Amino acid sequence: MGWFGSKDSVRALRKRGEGLALLRQVRDETRSAEDRTKALQALAELAAEPGACSDALGTLSALLDLVLGDEVHQLRETFVALFVQLANANKYVDRTPAADLGRHHEPQLRQFLEKFSDPRVLVATLQRQREYYRKPTLGVGGSLDSYKEYDPDRMKLLPIALLLCAGREREQLAFMARDPNPVFRACFLEIAPKAGDLTLLPFILEATTDAFVEVRQRAFRALVVIGQPMAPKLVEFLEARAADSPDLVDFCAKVFNQPKFKLLATLIEQGRSRLGQRPDPKAVAALGRLYEQYSKNGEPEAKPVALALFQKLSSDHAPAALLVIACRMLDPEVAAHKARLEELVRVDHPCREEANRKLVRHRMGGLDPWGGELNLHDLLARGLVRLEVLGESITVVTAAVTNTTGVCMKVRIPIGTLFLASGHWQDMVSTADVRFELEPGTTQLRIPVACARAELPIPKEGNGFRGVARAKGDLAKLMESIGWRNRHSSLVLQAAVWAVTDGYSGRRIQERLVDARTGAQVITPEILEAAQQLLKHAGIERLL
Repeated sequence: MGWFGSKDSVRALRKRGEGLALLRQVRDETRSAEDRTKALQALAELAAEPGACSDALGTLSALLDLVLGDEVHQLRETFVALFVQLANANKYVDRTPAADLGRHHEPQLRQFLEKFSDPRVLVATLQRQREYYRKPTLGVGGSLDSYKEYDPDRMKLLPIALLLCAGREREQLAFMARDPNPVFRACFLEIAPKAGDLTLLPFILEATTDAFVEVRQRAFRALVVIGQPMAPKLVEFLEARAADSPDLVDFCAKVFNQPKFKLLATLIEQGRSRLGQRPDPKAVAALGRLYEQYSKNGEPEAKPVALALFQKLSSDHAPAALLVIACRMLDPEVAAHKARLEELVRVDHPCREEANRKLVRHRMGGLDPWGGELNLHDLLARGLVRLEVLGESITVVTAAVTNTTGVCMKVRIPIGTLFLASGHWQDMVSTADVRFELEPGTTQLRIPVACARAELPIPKEGNGFRGVARAKGDLAKLMESIGWRNRHSSLVLQAAVWAVTDGYSGRRIQERLVDARTGAQVITPEILEAAQQLLKHAGIERLL
């Protein structure tokens, strides 16, 4: 009897919905590869059609044994897909196969969850695949996709874990909630709200402070699904963890329908009242983080409350470090805050230095003189410095920079700064970054430059400049290239600048720059060649 007429043919088994028999044929190594492939296709068709598999529970049980065993690695991914399809296809019939399997395969399920939640398994997997990842790190914030990539075996089994754990007892879901892999923690947060078990709430609340932003987001969505029953626990958790979780404070402000600054103010008042005469350093640090959160709040209504919170803390003789953190809530843009900061600067107070910093930054238009180098262009635009520049030679100008702020600053005059002539002589462009300490008062310095308008005379001593600008276009590209590789003589730089600003050819550059005593050309072919290479490196098409 031929294959089509066989009692146990694939077609006949498919028609009767005998998934378990088809699965045995898939695994039967005595059959041809073609027959086994046809049996697998028929099994996939059964799994895709609701109710088509007459022995769904038995087929699912056999598939689960195969997936959790060690004998079919080459087909594990296929069997996982079949298991998930078959379980979903039979989800709405009288029996619930996944739940039945969870009960009948309790030891296997527990072993599966324990084994694949072991951090050592994750680390071992990661070490095997180390060459594929530059900086593989466990337990810190990042993208869930990277954890899917380095943990492929567990990802194949994850759909089964989801099906078997859905609606199951708290202990099994807790494995996923504590899993080192954030993908599994995120999946727990998809299942937990549907389980209807409020004993899982602590795990969900804990996930609101997870290192991974995607896990935190799912935790908040889970709390929304749970709704009102979680409110009492949420209040208790908020009081304990608000200092370390701005996201949680944001969420609670929405849940309780009140402005965030009011919620923070309440938490701050509670924390302040509990400090006592000998405050616990951990409590002080936590309260400080709440003050820092408040300082980032931009709501206008929060400003008067911020001043009141600071005043109360000052009257409590709080630790100096905490007072300094709280002082950061004060905004010099607000008249009452500015007056308080000015008062702090005039007296011996722990916040004196911080208050002075805030006032200086306010006076400087947001620039921070303690935050690193400040750009001369920014300082001039805000009127914080005055600048007088005089010519000296074709390669140097002298500058007098007057600091009007009253504080010392680190200043940078960037390469490509144009000094604009105030008379009939050339503009000059700086050919190097100039960095210096700018004390209150006037600082003198010399700046390396090149002439930028070849047709006009070279500036002499006493020739002044009326302002500064930033180089643009090809000149800016040239200056940027010079900044990366400034190993050229002043003559090479001058030749390249005139080629850009005036479109001069090599011959005209040679004619323009001659020795004043002998009349001899000072720009040699070698200098022109170096200037040509400099232009090429900057991506500027010019032939010299």
